[in-house]
Amino acid sequence: MLALHLHYTADDAATPIWAKSLIYSALEYLILPIYAIPDMLPGIGLSDDIAVMSAALATSRLM
Repeated sequence: MLALHLHYTADDAATPIWAKSLIYSALEYLILPIYAIPDMLPGIGLSDDIAVMSAALATSRLM
């Protein structure tokens, strides 16, 4: 749901270029197979994904 919200925010014409690039970078990080912390580690595997998506959401809320 969060990724979908970010996608629609980036598709909006009123979104600045710097915010679009940050949002698309976060979405790309979500689907890339190379991670800072592998998802297979229980408990902390998804923490980097959550942190990146939360930072992108916070940035999109500032606009």
